[in-house]
Amino acid sequence: MKSNSKLTDKQFQIQYKQTSDTWAADSWIRDQGFTLKAFGQVEGKILQAQQQAHLILKHHPNLLDETQRRILVAFHRKFFNEKKRRKITTEAALKVLNIAAKINRQLFKAYRKTQ
Repeated sequence: MKSNSKLTDKQFQIQYKQTSDTWAADSWIRDQGFTLKAFGQVEGKILQAQQQAHLILKHHPNLLDETQRRILVAFHRKFFNEKKRRKITTEAALKVLNIAAKINRQLFKAYRKTQ
């Protein structure tokens, strides 16, 4: 059976759309502070903690005290090291999520004062 190396217009459009969708999804995953490899390997609480740590460090570092900042940076670094990522416990993720909840409360109080 002879294979045709040229694509029809419809096949090309499908392939182009699939490639652009994959690129957009990969870009969104990276923007959320995840790695593509880790996204499918880690449980949900750890992914959620990583996302919160990334967002707080990126958008609201001024609201963190020094110990909170150290905890978030350490968690963020562990997440991007494959060997250390496997050792992240749910307790460490909950510590990060508690810090995120505290920062979100501060943000809500500041927002409420402006209204």
